[in-house]
Amino acid sequence: MVVKEWKIENFDRVLVVEGHDDRIFYAELLEAVGKHGQVFIHVLGGNKNLKQEAEVLITPTLLERKVAIAFVLDAYETPAETKESLQNLLSNLTHQEVIDGKWTGGSPKIGLMIIPGGNAKGEIETLVWKSWSSNQANAAQKQCVEDYVNCMRASN
Repeated sequence: MVVKEWKIENFDRVLVVEGHDDRIFYAELLEAVGKHGQVFIHVLGGNKNLKQEAEVLITPTLLERKVAIAFVLDAYETPAETKESLQNLLSNLTHQEVIDGKWTGGSPKIGLMIIPGGNAKGEIETLVWKSWSSNQANAAQKQCVEDYVNCMRASN
């Protein structure tokens, strides 16, 4: 699919993320899995105004024109609260039962993934670090990163 302009109305699939750094990360991820140019990535502008931004984004017109809308958002320090509030918010806005880790069966399909998953605290960087650092092939580099972090903490 070749898109002339990167506007939400030119795509039938939307990935909703919190911030600009998330957009960059997920754009690279989509490119790596061969989906570049097939999904519009919409940035909510951070988690501070997430409710208001979602209310502006999710309109009847958007819901009519899209095949799938995925929300990939960070849990931060309160995964249970984040999960409950986002499930409730998105269920109310889309008129479908939205459950973390699943797609709805309606039209459009609505997906919610609270990162790093389960009831874990953190964000996408937490998930990536856990995955990368648990690989034995990265043991030496992991130690370098940890040494640097410890050095910086000691200097304060």
